[in-house]
Amino acid sequence: ISACLVGSEMCIRDSLYIAQNDGSVQAIREGNKYGFVFYKSASTKMDDGLVISSDKPSIVFIEKKGNTYTIAVSDPTYTQANVTLTLNKKMIEKSGVTITEQGSNIIFTLPVGDYVGSSVVDVFTEK
Repeated sequence: ISACLVGSEMCIRDSLYIAQNDGSVQAIREGNKYGFVFYKSASTKMDDGLVISSDKPSIVFIEKKGNTYTIAVSDPTYTQANVTLTLNKKMIEKSGVTITEQGSNIIFTLPVGDYVGSSVVDVFTEK
């Protein structure tokens, strides 16, 4: 494994790509799996072109298989009713998905009560 630093981007070849690691976002990719910690409303761009933003603090995991994205979202603050993710991919419309000029807004309704803080998982297909 070798490390590299390109501008503000960091990567570890042959394994893990670190796109961002600061007070706004921690963003990593390994193969077809992405992990994000959004400390506040923020956006980040991955090395493969994926751009994602969250309107609130959240933890996001994405697994991409072909044109299908399995997305898991949780609220580390235990206070949010929902989180909206924006991706630069146009997904097939279904409940919670709004198509924009740049891609898609996806609203995740988060658990309450005994399940507050748990992940919500859904599958989306790119058009």
